Order: sequence, then C-alpha cells, then structure tokens
Amino acid sequence: VAIHWGVAALFARIKASELIHVLKLLLIERSVLVVGQSSDLVTACACAFLELLKPYEWASNFMPLLPTNMIGFVNSPVPFLIGMVVDSKQDTIDLENDGHVIQARAEGLTIVNLSTRTVRFTTEPEIVETIEGCPTPITQVTSIQKKFKPIFKKSTSLKSFPSFIAGGLSRTELSTIDAIRRVIFEYLKGLAGNIAKNPFGWKSYGKYNDAMDTFDFYPSLFVDSLKKQLQLLTFRLQYLEMMAYSQLFVEFVDVQRRTSLAQSAAKKTIGKMVRDWKRRRSSLCSESSLLDLRTTSSQLLEEF
Repeated sequence: VAIHWGVAALFARIKASELIHVLKLLLIERSVLVVGQSSDLVTACACAFLELLKPYEWASNFMPLLPTNMIGFVNSPVPFLIGMVVDSKQDTIDLENDGHVIQARAEGLTIVNLSTRTVRFTTEPEIVETIEGCPTPITQVTSIQKKFKPIFKKSTSLKSFPSFIAGGLSRTELSTIDAIRRVIFEYLKGLAGNIAKNPFGWKSYGKYNDAMDTFDFYPSLFVDSLKKQLQLLTFRLQYLEMMAYSQLFVEFVDVQRRTSLAQSAAKKTIGKMVRDWKRRRSSLCSESSLLDLRTTSSQLLEEF
C-alpha cells in the first residue's frame, strides 16, 4: 500500500520524462541516490523505484536509508539504489557537491533530489545521450502527470505518510496512480521484445541443457535479433525515401490534396444549404403562426 504513496510522491515532485530516464538508467545497472529531508519520503520513493521497474527486479544493492557519514559508499563499483536523509534543502545541495558524489556521477551515479525536485544525471560520457535518444512514452505519462498534480494539491492523504495511512486514497487518486504505473510497466516490458510477448520467447535466445536441466541465456542472440529488426527498418526507410521522391508519389499527394479540399468544400456547401433551409423553415413557421394569430383574432372580434 505504501508503494502508492511513494509513486505519488515521485510524480508530484519530479518531471515524468526525468523519472523514466532514471528507470532506464537502473535497467542498465547505473546507480541512483535518492536524497531528501524526510525518512518516510526517501524510503517510500526509493521503494517506489523498485516497484516501477517491474516486470524486472533490481538485482544489486538496495538500501532505502544510508547514513550520511557513509557517503563514501557512492564510489562502490557495484550498482546500487540507496536513499539518504539530511536536515535541510541546502544540505541536499551540499551533498550533490561532495567530492565523493561528483566522482561517482562521472562513473554512472544519478541523484534524485526530492527537496529541490530535481534530477542530477550522471556525467558518464554518452550515457545520457543514449538514454534520451531511446524512444519513451513521455507524452502519455506527462499528460497523466498534469492531471495528477491538481489532485495531489487538493489531497490531504498524499501530503505525508501518516496522513496517507490514516486517510487512504480516494478512487480518483488510486486510479490515476495506477494509470501511471500501467503506462510505465507496458513500456518497460516492451523493451524485452519477444521474451515478454511470448511465454516461451526466451527459448530463442539461449540453449537448454536437458541433462543438467538448465538454460543458458545468450544476450548476443537477443541483440542480434534486434539488429535484424533495425536493419529491416533501415531498408524500409531507404525504400520510403526513394518512393517519396518518385513522380507517382507526388501525384498521389496531389490527388489526396484535391480530394480533401473538394470534400471540405462540399461539406461547407451542404452546411450552408442546411443552415439556409433551417432559417427559411423558421421564417415560414413564424409567418404561419402570425397568420393563425390574425385569423383567430378576427374570429374572436366577429363573435364579439
């Protein structure tokens, strides 16, 4: 249950695009440090990252709370996801500028600062460029995040962990958070390609040892299959480029242009005809009503 609060706290403080980039960094086993001023908040957000990584499971070091006097741990060669609590917002900034942290950022560390609501990405060469270049469902998640922020501002349960435990989540809050999780889950799952789509897709990327009843996964087989797909996409791009410059395609575009303009003009004409007909009908109805009124008045006068 606390995971919902952690996910909500993350999306209330950090841009959706940056959070997805952090998740992609965790997937390639780059370290992440979560810092803030509340142990409840830091712990919940660190755990939320594990939840958002599903269907994958973090296989390295995880410490939701690490004392600040152990800051040297950030230089560990083993990937980690850890949280640290400090006393003030300035302390979080000072932590980012610590010598150990600066060195660790050059080696893959990313810092999620909950107090300043910022992400300091790793300075490891080419990593961020690769992460940002990989297509992500940013538009979809950002749209949900925009809808979520007003909900977060009004909610009392999402302001702190004790109030969350006491009041729980409304149906709207819960459905919005689940929508965020669902979009991210489907995106991350899709990165596994056929392994995630097909229950036995994993068999195509390794060898099964019947005698030992073991399976050896060969990452190179998975990567080669992706390269073949990209090669096909490259050929498709080359072909479409050739087609786009052909006279046949130019004529096709022109036909589409003339057809759409003609249809648009026809719709406008029909619309004008309908409007004119309604006006005439309304005018005729008004004249008929006036005539009926005059006739009725005349009859009444005659009877009188």
